[in-house]
Amino acid sequence: MGSVCVEAADAPPNCGRRLIPSTIDHIAEVNPSKVFGSLPVSNTDLEAGFKDLTYGQVANAINGVAWWLERELGRSHSYETLAYLAPNDFRYPIFAVAAVKAGYTTLFNSPRNSLQGHVNLFKSTECTTLVTSEPVPPYVAPLLAGYAMRVLRIPGNEELLDGPVFPNYPFEKTLEDAHTEPFVILHTSGSTGLPKPVTLTHGYFAALDAMAWLPAPAGTSSATRKYYNTRMFNAMPAFHAGGCCLILCFTVFAGTINVLPPSNKPLDASTAILAHKFARAELTFLLPALYEEMSKTPGLLDQLSDMRYAIYSGGPLSEASGDAVRTKTRVQNYIGATEIGCLPQLEVDQEDWRYIAINPNYGAEFRHHSEDLYELFIVRDKELEAHQPAFQIFPNLQEFSMTDLYVKHPTKPGLWLHSGRADDIIVYVTGEKFNPVSMENLIQSGPMVRSALVTGTGRFQSALLIEPTNGLHTSAEERARMIEAIWPVVEQANSECPTHAKVSKSLILFTTPEKPMLRAGKGTVQRKLTIGAYLKELDAIYAEADTIDEFDATKKIDVSDLDATRASIQRIIEHATSIHGLGINDDFISYGMDSLQVLTLIKHLKAGLITAGVDSDNLAPSTIYTNPTVSKLSDAVLGLKGRAQGKKLTDEKARIERMQAMLTKYSAVPAVTVPVVAVLTGSTGTLGSYLLEALAASPDVSRIYCLNRSANAEERQVHVSSYRGLSTQWDKQRIKFLTCDLSKEYLGLDVEAYLDLISHAMLVLHNAWQVDFNLSLSSFEPVHIQGVRHLIDFSALSVHKAKIFFVSSIGAVMNWSANHTGRVLEEIVDDFTVPQAIGYAESKYVAERLLDQASRTFGTPVSICRVGQIAGPVGTEMGMWNRKEWFPSIIASSKYLGMIPESLGAMNTVDWIPIDILSKIIVELALLRDSSPGSSRVYHTVNPRTSTWDSLLPTVDHHLGNNPKIVPFAAWLKALKQSSSTTKDVSLNPAIKLLEFFENLQRNEHRPPPTLETAVTVKSSKTLAQLGPVQAEWMERWMKQWNF
Repeated sequence: MGSVCVEAADAPPNCGRRLIPSTIDHIAEVNPSKVFGSLPVSNTDLEAGFKDLTYGQVANAINGVAWWLERELGRSHSYETLAYLAPNDFRYPIFAVAAVKAGYTTLFNSPRNSLQGHVNLFKSTECTTLVTSEPVPPYVAPLLAGYAMRVLRIPGNEELLDGPVFPNYPFEKTLEDAHTEPFVILHTSGSTGLPKPVTLTHGYFAALDAMAWLPAPAGTSSATRKYYNTRMFNAMPAFHAGGCCLILCFTVFAGTINVLPPSNKPLDASTAILAHKFARAELTFLLPALYEEMSKTPGLLDQLSDMRYAIYSGGPLSEASGDAVRTKTRVQNYIGATEIGCLPQLEVDQEDWRYIAINPNYGAEFRHHSEDLYELFIVRDKELEAHQPAFQIFPNLQEFSMTDLYVKHPTKPGLWLHSGRADDIIVYVTGEKFNPVSMENLIQSGPMVRSALVTGTGRFQSALLIEPTNGLHTSAEERARMIEAIWPVVEQANSECPTHAKVSKSLILFTTPEKPMLRAGKGTVQRKLTIGAYLKELDAIYAEADTIDEFDATKKIDVSDLDATRASIQRIIEHATSIHGLGINDDFISYGMDSLQVLTLIKHLKAGLITAGVDSDNLAPSTIYTNPTVSKLSDAVLGLKGRAQGKKLTDEKARIERMQAMLTKYSAVPAVTVPVVAVLTGSTGTLGSYLLEALAASPDVSRIYCLNRSANAEERQVHVSSYRGLSTQWDKQRIKFLTCDLSKEYLGLDVEAYLDLISHAMLVLHNAWQVDFNLSLSSFEPVHIQGVRHLIDFSALSVHKAKIFFVSSIGAVMNWSANHTGRVLEEIVDDFTVPQAIGYAESKYVAERLLDQASRTFGTPVSICRVGQIAGPVGTEMGMWNRKEWFPSIIASSKYLGMIPESLGAMNTVDWIPIDILSKIIVELALLRDSSPGSSRVYHTVNPRTSTWDSLLPTVDHHLGNNPKIVPFAAWLKALKQSSSTTKDVSLNPAIKLLEFFENLQRNEHRPPPTLETAVTVKSSKTLAQLGPVQAEWMERWMKQWNF
């Protein structure tokens, strides 16, 4: 249950322990005429006034709906989910509380969700019943047409609120009984993907109740409690976290009378002002867009002077609009999230209305994220957790991040300005980062722009997606006029951002009528989904931007003589770099010119040369870097034209190319000379622990990031490595452990960790893979195949173009002999018949092909290592070959049966590699500079020097004792089958669990597995080249490790 609540002196009795259903019943019993809320008498004529609803009416309606649910569905004892999607009125809280009484949980869906978003929520919550109104709202019909559900229609407002008196439907639980039970399910906004369900418990609402009464520090006052016992016009929809908390928690626990707008149409500023007047509202809670509209209409703005507060939430309010509103009333920025409800904010001075101050008794921490940005965390505290709703939802977390970013007030400690989300951060292909929110806010502050999105992750520069306010500009002429109209504000935004983030005219895109920006329920733009919807268009303008240029003043380069060329190029450089007063022999690269400016300069030069009739195909970034002055670059440009002045450059270029060729020739050594930062997946597994040991032992590796799914990976690593006799004392600055989920975007890492990885990683040694031969291919897709896809994305974003070294399996080519002859070559096999017909092998094959496609299509550096039979360690007495595998099982069962097979059927050829040696081979191969864009290198790690089972038999015979008989494999298999019915302890005779496998070995005795070519791998690995065949000494060590 957590700690005892610590409340302000004037907190109400039982604060933080009250439950909403029983509190409504209590108020209805002792004060039935108390006002619960107010709604318009007429949705079409607000001058008709508003009708107040009492607790007596609402409690009776709740009882009526609870009995109705029991009649229609029966009483639930497992909190089954019912989706509710209807007009925004008081039936939302009535239905939610009634559902709780009848044992159900309500899912509030946003009407703005896509069909895909709705279905994702239904499946995630196992919801099969939808409750809606009569008539069915227009946004419900397409949903029902696209997804089959049981449908119930809730009675109308008049029937519920003015109908007959219903018997009480009892709810007698206390907080101890119900604090972990679900009350209502909301969902995330979907601004970074599909909306995800968030279950709010009774304990969550009790914590919100307690949180509001945290004592404020001396000299401050609670902003939240200013809203208590007031008439508040509430424009937040009830399916939104803010609206849900206002209409349930604030109403029931705080005495706030929620006044709702008309439910038949979207709310506009004029309607809101009329509602304020005729509902006698004292304060108003609106989305920012309505204040933006009011601020531009003086007649509406003046009406806000009747309000004590103008509160906004759900997105940013422009500084100009907020300043206009605060000339009429106090402006309050109210911040919250589905997972935490609202924050316990303190009042701030009105000139600081954009900032928030959080009660220091709440457990909030602002941690540095990047540059001047700080990320807000709620930190669990035993003394405070009864006031922290997040930990009622996530009881196992010790801290919770909203992923919101803030900047400090320049002079006032404790004041913070919201500045976007960690998800908003753009990471350019150069590794540079940019928070676009301020830029977007400035651009969309003008009257012609409804919304603006800046994008650029994985690109060299920013692009700007604009949704115009009035009409959507699609023709070339309209687009050009619109760009010129908004360009001054874009230029202003460019002047306030770093060079690498600036937007050029050629990278501005407009939305179309068919594809407006996608918005979440609260009206905020869904960044990721919108950018995804316009990905093809963005790709096109990026491609087009490489060939066009909007810089008219310097389009033509005058190549009539050297001086004219120098003057033209000097103007272009000054425009592209903002470097002024540049001498013809000044090194402009040394002025801090970045890769984006180089690309911009190339575009200008190409456009100018084309206009001058000069072939510019050979103009490349290397031209700029090798000719970094106006004088040298002019010579290079004239050289393209074939002028005499360019001859010297041509000779110089040939001289440089000869030196470069020689350097390349003698630099082609296999060892890495630059210390490698490596990422290892699955380090806590059997092979993974040995790979970590080999990486840590390599002087060529400067840092290792171990990515594992388990949260306690470092602790687990110590255990597994210690058991195997491997190192457990690591330099924590060199070896770091991160909890990941490769199936998720950004590998399931937080933004800071992901950015750290893509900034430093040079190698990804991808070893993590579930070894289960019973699973189908589809079972490997969610985690493993998606994980490979996300690692490809990771490599593309990484500053060093990190190489992916994939640990595959010979199972990926095990069926080679069915349609091919000879050895399996060390290359990608374009034949879907070659993998073994089990999901494990098929998944490895699909991953190989996926990586090869990435290499050929995107230039991803890729190496693939097909691993053969892994044997036990031989360099240490500790650790052992897993007893459950096929070969150790044969040894154990041979001891049990008193007989040893004289052959191993299809597996009689022994090409095994001990695991500790294999890990060194893999690391040697992974550290090679062997992967060039457009091709994948393939290795085979099987022992090139084979032996046979009969060479190991004497050692096995000696260790087993009691003179076991050596019999044909068929006789041994027959004895094994017969023993299956008499074996009492399977651990003594484990091979009976693998009967089918051994029967296959016998059937295929004359069809052994394909032979793998190893010539390239032997040449590439010194350890493999020096490896001898499996020896009797190794067999003896394995027998000792198994204690045979």
